[in-house]
Amino acid sequence: MSYKIRGQLWVAWSRESGRFEYLSELMRYLPIDSYGKWMQNRLLEEDTGRNSKLNLYRKYKFVIAFENAIEEDYVTEKFYDPLLAGSVPVYLGAPNIRNFQPGEHCFVDVNVFDSPKELAGFLKDCCRDDCLYEQFHSWRNVPLSPGFMKMAGEHRSFSSCLSSNR
Repeated sequence: MSYKIRGQLWVAWSRESGRFEYLSELMRYLPIDSYGKWMQNRLLEEDTGRNSKLNLYRKYKFVIAFENAIEEDYVTEKFYDPLLAGSVPVYLGAPNIRNFQPGEHCFVDVNVFDSPKELAGFLKDCCRDDCLYEQFHSWRNVPLSPGFMKMAGEHRSFSSCLSSNR
């Protein structure tokens, strides 16, 4: 069974986030396609930048979205790009990520699981159960959250782009 989970890692990193150790253990319980330089097990045939990444994300139900650092307000494209592509980010990063989410229940928060093994079990369940998985897309059918809209106010092009990809 293919779970269609994408691991995305970048060259720039910080050991403090613990993302490499967590992902290593997660990969013991769940097959993850990794196109990054670390733990690479897949090759991207043609890399034309961000468009290639978004097109690749569209093929996966989940995308590993682990930030370089775990700090308040540190939220990058690692969180938003999977959402733009129609995938679900599996997020490890800013403790206040909910302040930045475009809608309720739009991502999997690594921190609510006791272990990588427990997270792997949940992701497998979501891949087997369409109703469970589709809950992560219900936010696409309602207005974007007021907090997100306020935060994105000066970046209308971003919120418009997210709205058009819902």
